[in-house]
Amino acid sequence: MFTTAQEILKEIHALDYEAYIVGGAVRDFIMHNPIHDIDIATNAPLDVLKENFHFLQDISKNMNVGVYLIEKNGFKYEITHFRSHSLAKNQPEQINLASTFKEDASQRDFTINAMGMDYQGNIIDFFGGRDDIQKKSIRTVGYAFDRFDEDFIRILRAVRFTARYQFSLDEATKDAISLCGECLLHVAPERIQAELEKMASEGGKCFAHAIELMQELNILHHILPEIAVLFTLPHSNKHHPEGLCKNDHCECYKEYTKNNAYCKNCKHSFNSVGKHVLETLRVCSSKDSFQLFALLFHDIGKGTTYQLREKHGKFVHTYYKHDAASAPLINTVAARLKWAHQLKDIVLFCAQKHMILHEAPNLKGYTLLTLMENHYFAYLVETSYCDSKSRGERFSQIEWNNLLKYLEEFKNTTFLFSKNITGKRIMEVTGLPQGIRLGNVLKATKKHVANHKILDLQALDNIIRFYARCCK
Repeated sequence: MFTTAQEILKEIHALDYEAYIVGGAVRDFIMHNPIHDIDIATNAPLDVLKENFHFLQDISKNMNVGVYLIEKNGFKYEITHFRSHSLAKNQPEQINLASTFKEDASQRDFTINAMGMDYQGNIIDFFGGRDDIQKKSIRTVGYAFDRFDEDFIRILRAVRFTARYQFSLDEATKDAISLCGECLLHVAPERIQAELEKMASEGGKCFAHAIELMQELNILHHILPEIAVLFTLPHSNKHHPEGLCKNDHCECYKEYTKNNAYCKNCKHSFNSVGKHVLETLRVCSSKDSFQLFALLFHDIGKGTTYQLREKHGKFVHTYYKHDAASAPLINTVAARLKWAHQLKDIVLFCAQKHMILHEAPNLKGYTLLTLMENHYFAYLVETSYCDSKSRGERFSQIEWNNLLKYLEEFKNTTFLFSKNITGKRIMEVTGLPQGIRLGNVLKATKKHVANHKILDLQALDNIIRFYARCCK
């Protein structure tokens, strides 16, 4: 793919124009990361490109500068003219043509994304991108406020790249983000959600890092206030030891661990719900963004249910019925960020049911059957697993394995047998027509079979006849 891209560059060069591989492909080439897409920037006019290359389609998102898809040797590449932002602030669609690659690179977001490569493999780096990769630093090209003012979504991109590569933010870039955070309120919600999903697609540890970084930079409350508030709510040390201070650089750390008390004057000492949420993300091995969003929001209901109660002469932090309280909060976030219906359904299901699955062996058969029949049951299992595993010393792998064994046995018996309970079978056994009564018989039969662990077809038909007589 890279060799073919260089062939394209060489052909454009032969036509007396400049062309470079740009952006993420160059960055990942230097970092020895896998390269999936290659973008090309050039000063060759559109008519010259169309005359000399196989054009597939125009994929432009604005009318000022075209972005075109070309094909060569079976590979597809995006190619665009050198460009620069107009004077209109924070309107990324207002883009003009530029005459040189330096002008193009000068208005890219970060130094690590502002490099180019020519057809001979030479790296063109006007702003120190290679040095920043070496230093593991995310730094804007030029003055940070100008880059963010051109497009505020770059604030979240900075967070994403920092978390993805485990880099640190350049101090000037960090300061600008903290001061510009409120400007995210002016960004289209679809673009914010797209960035959050990209963060999640990097995996649980990276997603947790991104959320934690946004909280530290004081920008999380601008886009996810329902999550930001969780970092202000206390968790019990007894039930959530994962949130205890692990800052071994603190002078009080040894004394703290000995006495299980808070480190004084340590920003890491407060054991919050937010810390628990981050830990559930970190222990998740999935890169499914739906799964990671389910984990991020599984305890969102605690944001509105906190109470300090007296119990046996001691005051305890409680969040009674936080699972039930999650629905209106999730619906609000989903509407604000314009979530896909599937994402909302998964997050709602996991937030509302993650507590009940821990008690699966004690549930009535019909309750567990209803959960298992949901299309998103696998997401619920993973959410409950990570919720448990995050608690460190409080988590027992043996207990969890026993729970999984019980679920598997239930799946292979009651759940599998319940497939025999259909409207068609009820009509054949009873002669009932389709309608409300048939639906009532079906539900009552399924409930009886699941709760009493019926696994015999003859017994099933007798139960169907019984409820056909009882149900209206």
